[in-house]
Amino acid sequence: MPLGRNVGEYIRLVDALTHVQEKGEVCPANWEEGKEAMAPNAKGTAAYLAAN
Repeated sequence: MPLGRNVGEYIRLVDALTHVQEKGEVCPANWEEGKEAMAPNAKGTAAYLAAN
């Protein structure tokens, strides 16, 4: 994943990794802190996709 010099992208990536470790949820593409994540199973993915 090319991040280049975009500091904001590094921060978003660290926030997503922290969220996964703390809550056990999966972060979808372009996820930002405070936005909805999904459970790491088929039901969680289906519920997230149905809501979004």
